Amino acid sequence: MKEKEISTIINNNFKTIGFSHKIADPLGGTGIQNPFDGFSVFKGMPIYWEIKRLVDYQAFNFKKIKEHQINNLRLIKNLLPSALCLIILAIWKKRRFLDLYLFDIDYIIYNQEVLNKKSLLKKELLMLKENNEYLLVKNKKFNIDNLLNKMVNYNGKK
Repeated sequence: MKEKEISTIINNNFKTIGFSHKIADPLGGTGIQNPFDGFSVFKGMPIYWEIKRLVDYQAFNFKKIKEHQINNLRLIKNLLPSALCLIILAIWKKRRFLDLYLFDIDYIIYNQEVLNKKSLLKKELLMLKENNEYLLVKNKKFNIDNLLNKMVNYNGKK
């Protein structure tokens, strides 16, 4: 499953609660950079999201997030502090599972700039799974009502 397909799944689930839009990927070689993958409104709160994918559980290197993606989500967060600006890490294992981890952009920035971390370790991701801090996707659906309870920020869970 490609990031594009995962983004469509997320967009379709967000549409069940109101407005959502997935930004189409630019054509190869056009030099266009999308600011992020999509935006939605959840319970009156704007959400901006960028998808990253791993095949099975492994360390998630922050280099997978492009600098312009971090900068755009950071800018939105600074201009609109009530917005959820998320890096959604999708961990996919063919015919077995699709797990979504919702990281507030401040959490990513805190780990990179304050803690000087280069990645989230596999054991950290597995600990989040053990603590049920993720959204399980089944039949291309997840429980959108759990969104706020599953989001991870730099102070821990919200």
